Amino acid sequence: MVNVEAKVGIFAIAGLLLLGLGIFSLGDFSVRREYPLSVEFRDVAGLPDKSVVRLSGVDIGKVKSIEMEGDHVLVHLAVREGVKICRDARFQIGSTSIIGSKYLQIDQGHDSAGFLSPGARVKGDNILPLDRMLASTLSTMQRLMDEVSQKGRLGRDLSKTMENLRDLTANMNELISTVQPRVESSMKNMEDISAKLDGLIAKVDSLVNKINTGQGVAGALVTDEKMRDDLKTTMANVKDASGRAKDILTKVTDFKVHWKYTSRYEPQAAASRSDFGVEISPRLGRYYYLGIANLRNGDDQSPRPDYAEKNKVEAQLGWTGQDYDFYAGLIRGAGGFGIRYTPFGQTPALKRLSVNAAAYDFLRNRTINGREFNAPQYDLGTELHLSRVISLGAGVVDIKGTGNTSYSLNLKFEDKDIAYLLGLVTLGTVRTSGGN
Repeated sequence: MVNVEAKVGIFAIAGLLLLGLGIFSLGDFSVRREYPLSVEFRDVAGLPDKSVVRLSGVDIGKVKSIEMEGDHVLVHLAVREGVKICRDARFQIGSTSIIGSKYLQIDQGHDSAGFLSPGARVKGDNILPLDRMLASTLSTMQRLMDEVSQKGRLGRDLSKTMENLRDLTANMNELISTVQPRVESSMKNMEDISAKLDGLIAKVDSLVNKINTGQGVAGALVTDEKMRDDLKTTMANVKDASGRAKDILTKVTDFKVHWKYTSRYEPQAAASRSDFGVEISPRLGRYYYLGIANLRNGDDQSPRPDYAEKNKVEAQLGWTGQDYDFYAGLIRGAGGFGIRYTPFGQTPALKRLSVNAAAYDFLRNRTINGREFNAPQYDLGTELHLSRVISLGAGVVDIKGTGNTSYSLNLKFEDKDIAYLLGLVTLGTVRTSGGN
């Protein structure tokens, strides 16, 4: 039997082994071979000592220590030997969730750039911490609201623009008031004519049917085959002419005209600009847009670099469906295309929300305000339609270039009087063509 002293010795040795294992696990010890790296940050956003280092999502080491060095922070890493990190890899502070623990994240680069050697020192990406990002976002939103209100330049520009629109509308109303009685009379006559054409076509169909079957007086009187064929041809011509006349009247009454105005603000450039144009829809599912983008006074000075090219022509042809709007042509002075899509069109609570994307200026290769741009421009955003007239938007402009955030106020007014006038012009053109 094992005596008491031996049992005590065994338990003591086991305790010491467990204590050593605990110290080894909790302490800064490792049996794996590692090599050092140092990363320089302006702010480590609460990254703790001994936190995990991950390369493309895989644990490859840990943070050995963090120290201040002048006006920046130096993070010392211990990376598992055999793991190669490219020279163009990106180092940044990651988080497991919004309120989760921090870790050091490495996004691998390209082999062609070579690999970092042990002891190398690199610069990390300085990303704002979540709390500062939220504070910055709230501050930006407040500035945007101030700009939209009378306090800011955007509000003042919008007020001036609305005054100009009111003057333009007043002049237009004065012009239209002169011709409106005639326009309304003409449109009333068109509706009456369209109804009569529907009745005429129905009567022609009924008469032709009776002739073909020999029913009624017409069928009984027309016993001669040649006379019957001539009468059927005449009725067919009458029906065809009536159908063409109805198509012409439908095209005239289907005209839709909308004036569109957009005021945009980019916080990064501290600049506001406007788009203005007219959208003409000659029939359902098709429209033409002509306008000017990035309207801005050339004397305005921005405290930050602004790379948007001013006063660019827009001319687009568009197709609309139930939940989409596709357009192509000149977008801010360059060829391209775009789409607006309502992903929740069948959901009442979300049908006011739409997303939009545009790609244009595919051959861009020039210097703007001292900065080189050699990639196409891609814009992405979302829009909330508060009513048929007003909507608010937010998005990112020139994703591969400046990547600026953009906030917008959009106005869209239907102009029925101009639509009537265009309809009458179209009718006159059709009549003239037919006379020739």
